[in-house]
Amino acid sequence: FFSPHTMWKADASVKNKEKENKNKKAGELYHEGYKLQKKHDYAAAREKFTEAIALRPACSRYFFVRGNCYRSMGEFRRALFDYTMAIQIDDDHSHYYGSRGICFRNMGKLEDSVNDFTRAIQLENNNGTFYYNLGLTYYDMGDREQAIACYTKALDLMQDPSKQNMRFKPYYHRGNTHRELDNLDQSIEDLKAAVELDDRNAMANNNLGLSYFEKGDYKNAVACFQKSIEIDNKKAIFFNNRGLAHFRLNPPKYQESLNDFNDAIKLDDNNANIYFNRGNSYLAIKKYDEAINDFDEAISRVSDDENNYYCKGIVYQEMKQVQQAIDQFQLALNVNQDFIPALFHLGLMFHIDGQLFDSMECFSKVLKLDPTDRRAYESLGLVYCDLLYYDLAVGAFTKAINIRPDYSINYFYRGKSFLWLGRYDEAIADFDKAFELGCQDAQVYNCRAMARKYRKNYDAAIKDLGQAIELDNTNVEYLYNRSQCFLDIENYKDASVDLSKAIQIDPNESKLYYLRGKAFYQQRHYQEAIDDLNKSLQLDPNSQDAHDCYYHMGIAYANSERHAEAIPCFTNAIRLKPNTAVYIHERAKSYQNEGQYYEAINDFGKVIHLQPTNPHAFFRRAFANKSVNKFDEAAEDFEQARTLDPDNPHLVVNYKKIYDIEFIELCAAGEEPDMDAKGAAL
Repeated sequence: FFSPHTMWKADASVKNKEKENKNKKAGELYHEGYKLQKKHDYAAAREKFTEAIALRPACSRYFFVRGNCYRSMGEFRRALFDYTMAIQIDDDHSHYYGSRGICFRNMGKLEDSVNDFTRAIQLENNNGTFYYNLGLTYYDMGDREQAIACYTKALDLMQDPSKQNMRFKPYYHRGNTHRELDNLDQSIEDLKAAVELDDRNAMANNNLGLSYFEKGDYKNAVACFQKSIEIDNKKAIFFNNRGLAHFRLNPPKYQESLNDFNDAIKLDDNNANIYFNRGNSYLAIKKYDEAINDFDEAISRVSDDENNYYCKGIVYQEMKQVQQAIDQFQLALNVNQDFIPALFHLGLMFHIDGQLFDSMECFSKVLKLDPTDRRAYESLGLVYCDLLYYDLAVGAFTKAINIRPDYSINYFYRGKSFLWLGRYDEAIADFDKAFELGCQDAQVYNCRAMARKYRKNYDAAIKDLGQAIELDNTNVEYLYNRSQCFLDIENYKDASVDLSKAIQIDPNESKLYYLRGKAFYQQRHYQEAIDDLNKSLQLDPNSQDAHDCYYHMGIAYANSERHAEAIPCFTNAIRLKPNTAVYIHERAKSYQNEGQYYEAINDFGKVIHLQPTNPHAFFRRAFANKSVNKFDEAAEDFEQARTLDPDNPHLVVNYKKIYDIEFIELCAAGEEPDMDAKGAAL
């Protein structure tokens, strides 16, 4: 018989032997699984690790490596269970926490991820990989600054030469994060370091190119994207990015950009962004149909991107197809009602289309979204100008100036508004400021000249217009305005020279012939005056100046002693502007010159009715009455003329001496005193 004590020893020995066998077998399965894991055969490796766990369930390492398999397979919940089991068995192992932290991050449980990496670092504070992964989690949480701090700490802990290859990822991710924070110099420095560590990494070269691109260094960006393509010519994004860099080069390489976008589309014909980018290249070279087709392709793939509709609207805007542009900008706003570029350009199109209040509403919405948008204030001010709201325009341009006080165009626009308001000194001050800021636009000289003209500073005005004409000698407006200054100071010769130059540029503008005709008249070049005035009427018989054209033609004929031709001109002037005393008066005088006394008496009577204090009309009617033997009426008229102007010796007549005189000419045609002005003064 065996004693109980002997039996216990025997049983313990057997159990120990069985345990050793199980552990040995588990170890063999672990090593088999590890080899499979290194070959990336995670499913087979997982099975080996599962068998090992069944034999040795208290071994934390087996749960850990099986968790790694599950994580590599994307089965994060199962991985999380295994990492947690490993930690429950051995809660002092830093890598268990580190791996579970990665798993939590992949599952979106970022706070738990931070806690695990923090615990891993507590257990092993010299492990740069934990800081790197903690940085990735902070990045996913949106805390870019904290992420950068962690990547930096990781790099500090990876100084050992044996860990140089490990430094690639922290440099890479820190460089990308710096770019997102617009720290472009730091981003470029980090990504260059990453590329030096692995110059065959296509994405690192691509991302370095993106940082150069955002910095505006498009030449280096092209080189980086080129390197990415040399490493991997099967990724559409690399061709797309190089195409964008070619587009932005100075000067742009539009054909190269098109070639790149074409290659990108061959690799990925379902990417809306590539069609969008190629559409913009076509737009830049004014291939509008191709641009519209590409934007349509982009829209067919992504119908909720406002940029696609907006850029299609820009194509129509450039094609001057206003309604189509309006339609596209409105579609963009249907996607995003706060999309400022579409709101702004919709406002521009409404302005062009004459929908001024709709335009005003668009710019007002832009300013609610961005009160610092200078262009919106400027554009709103221009709408106010077209609505004749010049006070409001001044306010809008003033706000634009407050935002960008160094921007000369808004001083010019505000100056024009002051000009329309008759605030000439303020207008001149704004035009001066525009010049001070470097503006040398002919229009500014032109507008300052007008302000100076209204201030009767004609010398300065003429000098400004000379500058405007020197800058743009084909602009009729500048020549016209200078001719007006010359006319105001009665320099009719120079006025006619400027108007002649203007007519050479625009031979179909009736106003120019009208004014030159009047300038010729003042120089007593009567036939040239008649020719110009007649030409003006031929070009625009319904001109608002037609009555004055006929009048000046009439007095030009009259002063040329061609009264028969003068009479129909005066008649047309009267037809267009009845009851104009001076027109009737001159026709009466021409009738008298032609011996048509009754017609003359009738016209003088109309003048006297309109101007009862006109002594010249009474005086000339007296001679007409005498010519038809109405001596009593003539005597009354002579006396009335002398009564009205007793100090005029020319109105005192000797009846015997004037018997054979047909009439006495008191003044030349066109020089009758302005009785209406005298009456108004009285």
